[in-house]
Amino acid sequence: MADAFTYVAAVDGGFAGYCYVAAPSREADMGPSVAELVAMYVDPDHWRQGVGNGLMQAALERLAGLPYEEALLWTFKENDRAIAFYERSGWRPDGAEKIHARTGEPAVRFRRPVTM
Repeated sequence: MADAFTYVAAVDGGFAGYCYVAAPSREADMGPSVAELVAMYVDPDHWRQGVGNGLMQAALERLAGLPYEEALLWTFKENDRAIAFYERSGWRPDGAEKIHARTGEPAVRFRRPVTM
């Protein structure tokens, strides 16, 4: 992953969340101009406090300075909280689905332009 990166969020000196971006994406069919938000986690004690938005903005701003036009992510199909968060950030489902290898749960793919 030539341009992969991780951001960690802290609040009052303690861990609040992180995100990991693989760039280019791990999806072979997406091509070299697509990055992937592999992981986005915010500690539940920090939900609805701007931590997730801050991580998302930082990741997209960094991608905007790199040669990526679009980003994708996978999330569990039944994760309504995460889906609502991603949709508020401009992510949209593209119709792709798969079974998550580790959990056996259905997952859906979302995509968005790096800059909007």
